[in-house]
Amino acid sequence: MFALDGGAHSIVGLAINLEGGANLVALFAQWGASQLILAVFYWLAIIRYRGLVPLMLLIVALEQGYGLGLDT
Repeated sequence: MFALDGGAHSIVGLAINLEGGANLVALFAQWGASQLILAVFYWLAIIRYRGLVPLMLLIVALEQGYGLGLDT
């Protein structure tokens, strides 16, 4: 679940042995950590606070839309 390179090389195939490779690994690690934190909030909303489910769906939609906007 936790790749040592944050998935930058083992999943995506980016060269991390170059200058700045540690920065790539740090970015992937931060991205993964934010996904884990959001997943905890999503499950909390689903299990305990069902009234927040529409808000969580909006957050997911905005996050996905933002990701699509970056993919130009």
